[in-house]
Amino acid sequence: MSGIWSSVCMVWLLTYRIERLLCGAVFWIGVFAVQLMLDFLAVL
Repeated sequence: MSGIWSSVCMVWLLTYRIERLLCGAVFWIGVFAVQLMLDFLAVL
C-alpha cells in the first residue's frame, strides 16, 4: 500500500513541477514579448 502511495506522490510531484515550469515559461515569454513591444514602440 505504501509503495502505491509513494509512486502516486512521485507522479503528482512531477506533474505539479512540470505545470509550474510551463506556467513560468509562459510568464517569462509574456514579459519578454512586452519588453520587445515597448522597445519597438520606443523606436517608432
